[in-house]
Parts: sequence; C-alpha cells; structure tokens
Amino acid sequence: MKRQVLAKVARPLDEPRGPDVIHRLTVPASWFKDGACVELELPRNLSCAVCDGGGCEACGLAGAVSTRGRAEPPELVQLTLPRREPSPEAGRSTCVVRLTGHGGLPPADEALPRGHLLLYLSEGEATPGLVRLEAPCEPDEVTAAAPGSLRRVAAALVVLVVALVGWWLLGR
Repeated sequence: MKRQVLAKVARPLDEPRGPDVIHRLTVPASWFKDGACVELELPRNLSCAVCDGGGCEACGLAGAVSTRGRAEPPELVQLTLPRREPSPEAGRSTCVVRLTGHGGLPPADEALPRGHLLLYLSEGEATPGLVRLEAPCEPDEVTAAAPGSLRRVAAALVVLVVALVGWWLLGR
C-alpha cells in the first residue's frame, strides 16, 4: 500500500494551548478519490471538542469556542483530502483530520497558541462554502508567533541591553 503524507505536525500535540474545536464537513466521494485540495472559510465560533457543544469547563459552559476576534477577517483554510475509495455507505464513513493552530483562541491573559481544529469529514454533497481548488495545496511555510512571544523577545532584549550597559559602566 502506498503511503501518502497528509500533513506535518509542527508543534507537540500535548503542549498547553487554547481549546480544541470541531467542524463537520461533507465532501463528494470523487474529491476523496482524487485526494483533492479544498478550501473553506472557518466560522468564528465552532463547537467545543471536549463537550461537542454541550457546555463544559473547557468552553466556559458555552458549548462554542471562538476561533478569532470579532474584528478579525475570516480565516481561510486549505486542506488536501486523504485519498480513499468511495464508501458503499455514503455519509456514514467519516475520517478526522487534525489541524494544529487553527482551533480556539486561548484565554486573553495566557500566552498560548491556538488549539487544534478537528475536521470530521464524511461523504456526501459538498458543505456550502467548501470549494475544490484546481491547484494542489501549498504547505504552510510560515507559522504565526504564539501570542505573547513578541513580549518575551522584547523583555529579553531589554535585559540584554541593561546587562551590556552595566558591563560597559563597570569596565570604565
């Protein structure tokens, strides 16, 4: 059986992060068969992956988790579908694709990366807004800095400058 790389995990899966979210999509069987590249616009609020929308501690009993701020533009996600043959039981055969860094926002007071997006993909008529792209998906080459990481770099630079000035003054 030929192996196909679908994604690269760029971060440890067990690191602290924002809440994980679930999004369910239906995809035409022919897109699965071709291993097509698709694009979708993520809704601002998605179901919590812990409680599946029922409300729990992870989502603050809301059942939903925000993936972006109110003023932020919609996020477009591209994904190469796993190649597989059509299922005789359309709609019942589901696969899950995990996309790191596309999930829920962490609490504002914590410098954590976003959670995981769990895409539940099943065969059927394409979900509205799901678009098949003709060109192959390009892998992400640049990852966004975790919230707060710029503050840490700035603080480290300030400490370095203070240390250098102190060293220079002591050397006089």
